[in-house]
Amino acid sequence: LRRIGFEGRKKVVETWAPQLPRRLSDPNVGTGSGSEALTDASPTPTNNVVGSASDRRESADDEVIFPIDDISTVVSSVKKLLQYDQRRRQATAIVLMGVIGAEFQREVDVYETREGGGGGGNTPVKSANSVSEMIMDFNTVRHTGKALMYLLLKQPSSRQTANTSVRRAAIDLIGRGFTLWEPYMDVSSVLLALLELSADDKAHDMSFPKGLPLSPAADTHRSARHALSLIATARPSVFIATIAKEPSPSAIAVYSHVRHQPTQNTEAQTTTVLNRAKKEILRIIDLMIEKTQQDVVDLLTDTGSSLFGMLSSSMKCVKSYTTPRPTSKISPSLLKMVRLVWINHKNVILLMADGAEFKYSI
Repeated sequence: LRRIGFEGRKKVVETWAPQLPRRLSDPNVGTGSGSEALTDASPTPTNNVVGSASDRRESADDEVIFPIDDISTVVSSVKKLLQYDQRRRQATAIVLMGVIGAEFQREVDVYETREGGGGGGNTPVKSANSVSEMIMDFNTVRHTGKALMYLLLKQPSSRQTANTSVRRAAIDLIGRGFTLWEPYMDVSSVLLALLELSADDKAHDMSFPKGLPLSPAADTHRSARHALSLIATARPSVFIATIAKEPSPSAIAVYSHVRHQPTQNTEAQTTTVLNRAKKEILRIIDLMIEKTQQDVVDLLTDTGSSLFGMLSSSMKCVKSYTTPRPTSKISPSLLKMVRLVWINHKNVILLMADGAEFKYSI
């Protein structure tokens, strides 16, 4: 794609963009397998074929006539081949548009363009020159983002497993081009699905040998973890807000304790996505503190609520960190100048190095 240049990429988009699925109600969109008809596939005129065969039988007695059952079988086989070819074209178009959108975002039109200055709304107006410099329009970006999200959130079935190559490619492209697909995705569902995939490490050992290739399950796990890292560093506020608004295991525990349902409490804590993805969430927060520290500081309350919400309610300890006195110039590393005193599972007190005290109730 880099070698063919701008004009070559534009021709690729013009060729493959019409192949993108416009309606995603069919379970076989982009899978490359299955026998059900696509939503955009036109019906095959079986009755016309049978009728023409009967006409030929009346007009030419010496012509070899195939039985109606054989004709129906041939028509059904041709229909399945056409459907398979269309699904394969859809999968190819999704991957191609996803790669171009993720790697060449400067050549993509993110917002819907409109001509002239009239009309209401906040849609930005693009000039003719800027529109001509784009290789992918707004509708193509929207259809690509929705198709990638559909492949990620689609439940596995007997026709399609959870670790197909198309789904692994969709997971990787969601992470690489998240800033482009974000307006057209359900961000909470996408992040929770990626957390669930990254936390599902029971079926395979994560101590991989150095040799390749990886198994499909291991590749899905690795792609989900990498996508979460890219999303968290590109949109840290979105990741923190999504984790903070989800019900934490401790909240479920308090609710179950009030309702006197300890059995359901234990089951809920073991089945929730956030509970199973604790290690992955902590790894991502540590990565955000290292690379996007200011965003974490701005959302310190939500970050603290997410962290303490994942802690076990039975743990009780008091731990403090000695911090140096602030110099004349305040250090940008504010998180290192905090003294944490954990009273119990409901109250947390933060003592800053300058003597300020912050108390949080969970």
